Amino acid sequence: MLLCLEEAKHLEATDKAKLEEEIMAKQMEVHRIQDEVNAKDEETKRLQDEVEEALRKRDLLAAQEMIRRLEEQLKQLQAAKDELQLHQKELQGMLLCLEEAKHLEATDKAKLEEEIMAKQMEVQRIQD
Repeated sequence: MLLCLEEAKHLEATDKAKLEEEIMAKQMEVHRIQDEVNAKDEETKRLQDEVEEALRKRDLLAAQEMIRRLEEQLKQLQAAKDELQLHQKELQGMLLCLEEAKHLEATDKAKLEEEIMAKQMEVQRIQD
């Protein structure tokens, strides 16, 4: 009977050692899996950061392209405005010349009319 007790104790100790080994192995496995999860989490965060950086760069490039197009439109608009102002000045000059021509024509007409009147009066005087 004592021998049975001794064997039972020995089996209990062996089983206990095996259980402790299994527990240690499971704890190591849990630790290894946790390390893998942490590594995957870090990789996911790194990839998210890369995606966010790529999106920021894309948005920045789009904004720069829009600024470039707007600046080009502004240059074209300014050129058209300058051309319009030039044509307006030319038109004003032409209108001024036309008015001066009209004034000269009226003045010349008045002089011619005066000369005609003078000649008519001279002819009339000579006839009388």
